[in-house]
Amino acid sequence: MASRDGNPDSKFELSTPTSDNEDLEKRDSEKGEPQKEDLEKGIHQQRADINPTDWNGPDDPENPQNWPAWIRYFHVVPPSLISFSAALGTSIITPAVGAIQQDFHVSTTVAILPLSLYVLALGFGPILAAPLSETYGRYPVYVISAPLAALFTLGSGFSQNIWTLCILRFFAGLAFSPCLAIGAGTLADPIVGFLSFYVAFNFAVLYAFFAAFPYVFESVYHFNTEESGLVFLGIGVGCLLAVATCWICDRYLYQPQVRKSHAEEMNGRVAPEYRLYPAMIGSFLLPISLFWFAWTAQKDISWASPVVSGVPFAWGNLCIFISVATYLVDTYQAMTSASAVAANGLLRYIFGAAFPLFTLQMYEGLGIGWATSLLAFITVALMPIPWVLFKFGESIRARSSYDTLKV
Repeated sequence: MASRDGNPDSKFELSTPTSDNEDLEKRDSEKGEPQKEDLEKGIHQQRADINPTDWNGPDDPENPQNWPAWIRYFHVVPPSLISFSAALGTSIITPAVGAIQQDFHVSTTVAILPLSLYVLALGFGPILAAPLSETYGRYPVYVISAPLAALFTLGSGFSQNIWTLCILRFFAGLAFSPCLAIGAGTLADPIVGFLSFYVAFNFAVLYAFFAAFPYVFESVYHFNTEESGLVFLGIGVGCLLAVATCWICDRYLYQPQVRKSHAEEMNGRVAPEYRLYPAMIGSFLLPISLFWFAWTAQKDISWASPVVSGVPFAWGNLCIFISVATYLVDTYQAMTSASAVAANGLLRYIFGAAFPLFTLQMYEGLGIGWATSLLAFITVALMPIPWVLFKFGESIRARSSYDTLKV
């Protein structure tokens, strides 16, 4: 058979038809497979944009805002009562410090140990409980820890010596501590570190007051044990005002941002810095109350003035605590928020355990005015922390080594 050029001696080649897939593979190999790389890049980018904590629209049945009222109460009331009992256990023993000294024949410092050990234990439990709650859920933690805490607290009331009281108080705080940590929702992170130190010092001052209040009102105004306990009513009023302040800030400052986010189809995500309004208010109330207490707790001034100074003190302190807790939960979301709150709690309770042990010595050495003023000056130095986070929080979150909310 002759070839196309008419030369019978020349051999001809058959051209084998190729499939479309082979043509595509050939073109991809010539181009260095850029399409595959672009496709993989697109997939990874799509995955990075997915937020696992987003709800599937406003009517998602898993969104707690869409639950029936009784279910929401069931998830709020029991943890709140347990947390209230745990917090009450810190201060309820302080008016009895004098009685502990007399009954067990110990010094003032040793008589304060049941308070310090309880507070110290509150910081240890969350280190274990927070990761467990993130893995197995919060319900098992409540069911196990709360009954144990009740038994240790009951045993503390029947203690026959100071060491039994100290040991049982420590284990009561240890058992209660997981409930405090997971009720809100590591220390190495630019955000948790700042806020942990700020809240830790403020709470340390609170626990220092648990030791200082009986000393001041018994030495200056000659109150007895029952009367010294009643002065804490001012702190209770301040706590109620803090709750009201946080509710107002949430309703009129935060929730409008949530509605705006829904309107802009951002699925309700709001920058967590909008949670810091109560903390910014509290940053002013703390130093005001401390200077007020420092220079009115005198014999020639009515006892009512230092009692009333406890109102803005507790008001500011709790505003800061609630604001910081919600800020951490919003920043770190459901996956790691319990660990963030636990890290915050660890430093807080370590400070809170240590301060009462030297509070009385500080007040005896410096006097009531300058000892309290020293604490007030430190709160003045720490005032800018919530304001700085409100201003620069977005850029700080962007540099975090943990998975934080990017809004």
